[in-house]
Amino acid sequence: SFFQFTIFQSNDARIQQIRQLPAGKRFITHLYINKFLIEENYFLDFSNLQVFDVNPNRRCWTTSKLITNIFSNRNPNIGPLEHLTIFDSNIDDETLQYLIGTRSIKIFINHNITSKGISFLDGIERIELRTCSKIDDNAMKYLWNAKAVSIINCPLITSEGYKQLQHVKHLTISNYKFPHNSFQYLSNIETLEVIKFEKYYDLDYREVYPEIAPKFQDDSQAVSQEIIQQYLSKIKIIKISEDPDFLSDDSIRYLISQGVRIDNHKTKEYIFYK
Repeated sequence: SFFQFTIFQSNDARIQQIRQLPAGKRFITHLYINKFLIEENYFLDFSNLQVFDVNPNRRCWTTSKLITNIFSNRNPNIGPLEHLTIFDSNIDDETLQYLIGTRSIKIFINHNITSKGISFLDGIERIELRTCSKIDDNAMKYLWNAKAVSIINCPLITSEGYKQLQHVKHLTISNYKFPHNSFQYLSNIETLEVIKFEKYYDLDYREVYPEIAPKFQDDSQAVSQEIIQQYLSKIKIIKISEDPDFLSDDSIRYLISQGVRIDNHKTKEYIFYK
């Protein structure tokens, strides 16, 4: 039988712990990483891994070779991969072919993956995309089974892309570069969470491309009363703790009068996959 190694911080002491397990790395099904201090080849023998999650705010880089090492030799009888976090611009479309059947994925700061790569995730249940410059509207058709979608700073995704997410129940967006007219297509949303992208700007740009990082220009706009009345008033919960400027005080009062729950409680900066 296999067990979860619920929290794994990849330092020397933890590596020794894994080596002392009866089946070594093959013993591990769930791997959570806070720091990333070991070489890619270390992950060759995690053949029964079901969850591989890293903390992106700690700059844990996942590379194409690392993903290939983990999943090219994966036990086919272990079932679909439950969750993976990808945080690196090195991973490309071809790497994602090893992830067919994955149920949940986070892709942060990637400038290689296109709709071709997302096609390998056809039928995924949960996806988070942040600062993915080449993922476009065409990729959205592969999210037909997704009930929870997060899209932040993906400039090629327009209202035509959001039009294909009519089945989504939980949507997370940034008011930064989000087309408000997309709400007309998102009638099944139960929970909307709005994130202010500016808080991710240094993490996504300045630390990665300090010399060419563009100056942040907030182009977010107030939501019109027409959209609030016709579409947002039908949503059960709107979370605005991470972008309190998304709705005016008058808009909040109106939505509450329509039975919408406005949640402005702060949440943790980063929560591991559960």
